[in-house]
Amino acid sequence: MKVINEKTSRMPGVTFDPDTRIMTIEGEAYPEDVTAAFAPIFTALEEILAEDARGTTTLDFQMQYFNSGSSRKILEIIRLLDEVGADNKVIWRADPEDDEMIGHGKRFSRALAHASFEVIEEEL
Repeated sequence: MKVINEKTSRMPGVTFDPDTRIMTIEGEAYPEDVTAAFAPIFTALEEILAEDARGTTTLDFQMQYFNSGSSRKILEIIRLLDEVGADNKVIWRADPEDDEMIGHGKRFSRALAHASFEVIEEEL
């Protein structure tokens, strides 16, 4: 398991498992400098996708909260994965009682042209 970003009170923890090719993004996101805070995540994902563009990569989001600037970066991350190919996948986990987070997942799913997107309602 490779740690890409340590979880803090303002940024999610991000890990990547090279065996399963799953990048997990978990926590809250409301950094002061959104571009700088998300840069390591973009760099890591670009490297992962470049290593084996034919392999299936999964983004597993387990977010409890994010601000509007982080929302744009999350959308960019999802689109980056989508550009690579149809075999890739996004899993959006949200608490069943968190209608706002479920709604975010449904909106993000409409941004995909190739990759699959699944909203999973489960207690986080």
